[in-house]
Amino acid sequence: MRRCEICRGTEHVDLFDKHGYRFVRCTGCGHISVAVELDKSDLCRIYSPRFFLEGGYADYLGDERLHRRNLARYIPVLRRYRPSGRLFELGCAYGFFLDEARRHWQVAGIDVSAEATAYACQRLGLAVRHGDLLDTELEESSYDVVVLWDTIEHLAHPSAYTERLAQMLRPGGILALTTGDVNSLTARLRGRHWRLYYPPEHLHFFSRGTIRRLLDQAGLEIKELRSVGFSRSLDMMLFRMFADRKGRLAAGLYKAAKRAGVTRLSVYLNFGDIMFVVAQKPAR
Repeated sequence: MRRCEICRGTEHVDLFDKHGYRFVRCTGCGHISVAVELDKSDLCRIYSPRFFLEGGYADYLGDERLHRRNLARYIPVLRRYRPSGRLFELGCAYGFFLDEARRHWQVAGIDVSAEATAYACQRLGLAVRHGDLLDTELEESSYDVVVLWDTIEHLAHPSAYTERLAQMLRPGGILALTTGDVNSLTARLRGRHWRLYYPPEHLHFFSRGTIRRLLDQAGLEIKELRSVGFSRSLDMMLFRMFADRKGRLAAGLYKAAKRAGVTRLSVYLNFGDIMFVVAQKPAR
């Protein structure tokens, strides 16, 4: 029986289908999710090296400078709560954030992508594991900061992961995350065409209310919740507009733009549909 990750209810209504996947809304709390169950073989297929080149991204490594710039913006905020200590990242990919963060914390992370974690370990010298957090033994009450940047929407069971991360936090430690805001004006205007309705990579779509409820159930108290912008390359934007699951003609337009060199430019955007959240574990 499929249960809602927020309220554990079992009643859902169909919303729409996209790319062959059924989107549903919980009748109890309104949480929106994709009605699919993924096993480990599915995750290996989805988060293969292709994901970082033509799956969720146009060229993840090619946009390293932008990823670092976007992620480094969160460091001063985190340091207001925990200026030093130990930091853990779930969904660390190639390790760009951890590489920036280790100037202030002792860092570690985990990701399901074997290629990305190998890069983080071998090229950046980071203490990063390949695997699933729920299958990995880590010390409880041992981290001052845990982060999930654009990760929680990828998780099949976000409630289990937030509870595990809360257990890993020391009293007074913080959890910080970014994810889409399904109740934002942009998301509501775009409807089923909202860019973050992206299955099977994105499985859960939170509002400010449901993310509060999820973290509250993990024993964490919201300290900050606001929308944030980000720098994005034109390569990524044009890829999503023309090439990503859009057919041969659109893919041809994207390749022509790439050959012309315009994809090397970048722009800062804030559509108001990305939430930045900081939640704290009680000191006692």
